[in-house]
Amino acid sequence: MPVRPAFMGAVDAHRLIGGFDAPLSAGDKVVLQGRMVAEFDLVWIEKPRSLDEIRACLARHEAAGTQIDLLCVETSIFQSCGAAVRKGVLDRISPKGMVWIESAEQPWESVKQLFLNGGFEAVFVWPDVAVFAHVDGCRHPKSIRYQIDLEARRRYVSLKTAAKLAAPPKVPEVAVFVLTYKHARYITECLRSIVAQRGQFTLRVLIIDDASPDDTAKVTREFIERNTNNPVKFELRVNPVNSGASANWGPALKWAEGADYATFIDGDDFWVSNRRIQKHIDFMRDHPGVLLTFNSFTFCADDGGGRRPGIHLDDELVSADRMVKDNPIGHFGAGFYSGDLVRVMPLEPFYYVNGDWMTNLYC
Repeated sequence: MPVRPAFMGAVDAHRLIGGFDAPLSAGDKVVLQGRMVAEFDLVWIEKPRSLDEIRACLARHEAAGTQIDLLCVETSIFQSCGAAVRKGVLDRISPKGMVWIESAEQPWESVKQLFLNGGFEAVFVWPDVAVFAHVDGCRHPKSIRYQIDLEARRRYVSLKTAAKLAAPPKVPEVAVFVLTYKHARYITECLRSIVAQRGQFTLRVLIIDDASPDDTAKVTREFIERNTNNPVKFELRVNPVNSGASANWGPALKWAEGADYATFIDGDDFWVSNRRIQKHIDFMRDHPGVLLTFNSFTFCADDGGGRRPGIHLDDELVSADRMVKDNPIGHFGAGFYSGDLVRVMPLEPFYYVNGDWMTNLYC
């Protein structure tokens, strides 16, 4: 991962794969275990609830010569069964197998040591649950960590979306993130297209000037001063050094948390319709299962090249397969995102090149 400038502060732990820390209810745990069983093709599942049961489990598998694909056990039981029994149980975990271990006391450092000695690695750690997998198993621990992390975030989004649908309607808030660099000639038109938006919503706009060497920040401040009576809430941040587009993604996500919707635009782009935001909101309300929408766009040049075609589509639902094939969304400026996604968006694996495409595939 690129070096993160110190002035941006530390990356939130939940923005990293394996760091999502939303609390799990009993129902969440059942759902996640079920998805793990399906995703990793786990067949032999054991859930011993006492020291005697874990000993009987070990004896049964040793006698039959079988292996355990998923062991679900409480920390106190696992720690109390003795080193020999623990080793015997871990030796019986299949190459694709995992251990789901729960604890109210969260003594994860001491528990991790028990598993490390047995050739296992923590692939996910919640406040009261940890999952361990073979270091040299059928699937690389990083791959397992990513898949479980994805399931946890997907579960969170599903519950948040259901709660929003059940809540009384309200005027939604839209967070707009503007990343700009050397856009002194264009930023006014960009911001003008934002304040021109009309519909039933409120707007807050974060503009990050990534240490532009021209007058981008000055022009931006002047625009904000001229629009102090506008209901749009502006915030301008000027980075002391240039950090690149991907490094600003984390601060933008953190700032946008709490909004009902989020959208992005570069400082040298502009929206041609003053109903652009409202159209996206309307479409999402009509399609509650959709968390990401996008609009058509055209490429423009200021060097005499005029306009050239971009992507133009009628209203339709685009499959993930289509997105993989030809990336019809094009860039962040065309996208519009449910606020439920903002809390769960990680920085990996789209922290590098083609960040927009990887982000949209993840959504």
